[in-house]
Amino acid sequence: MATLVERLTQITATEDDDFFGDDPLYYLNAAQLQVVSHLTKVELEAKRSLRALDKLKKKTTRPTDSVTFSEIGGYYEGEIEFPEDLFEYIHLKSGGVTTLREITGKRLYLLQQGDISPSEAESYFSTFGRSFELYMANEPTEPVTIYYVSTPSEIQQTDESLSELPTQLENAVLYQAGSLMALKEGGELLEGFELKYQTAFESGIF
Repeated sequence: MATLVERLTQITATEDDDFFGDDPLYYLNAAQLQVVSHLTKVELEAKRSLRALDKLKKKTTRPTDSVTFSEIGGYYEGEIEFPEDLFEYIHLKSGGVTTLREITGKRLYLLQQGDISPSEAESYFSTFGRSFELYMANEPTEPVTIYYVSTPSEIQQTDESLSELPTQLENAVLYQAGSLMALKEGGELLEGFELKYQTAFESGIF
């Protein structure tokens, strides 16, 4: 069975041997990350669980008893770090009851101005670097549970299949890698790879 690197080399073969002279393994790994990102976006927008992400989905709890929360204008603010292997976060809960919703831009400003407030049922979070900034109605005593998509394992030179993504998405990763390799050329070649990627991606998600 051909390796993923060999398969990518085959689908990007041209008469000009130097055209795709870059390291195919680099593009395969970059493409895999993009496919996982696209899958996560589909799940969040459709508000349904994708089985294609099953091997990458994780949850972890962060205790809050060691976190310093400061009272600011009627709510409590504290910070917890991302899990080390977090790639994309899906949602957060406090104590299994309070849902934490991401807040950015104008709504974050409204919170800071006191025009909106967290409650027992729904509190807020924003992200700064590799941490979550929590905005809670009360100083929490229960842990925060983070539901997230982890970073996939890097594809290796001898791999014949993907470790965490289903076989139905292998072509999507290959064609996305081809798209990345064709970026410098553009035109019909790039468009062809992008079209093949979209078809393979849509037929591979479930």
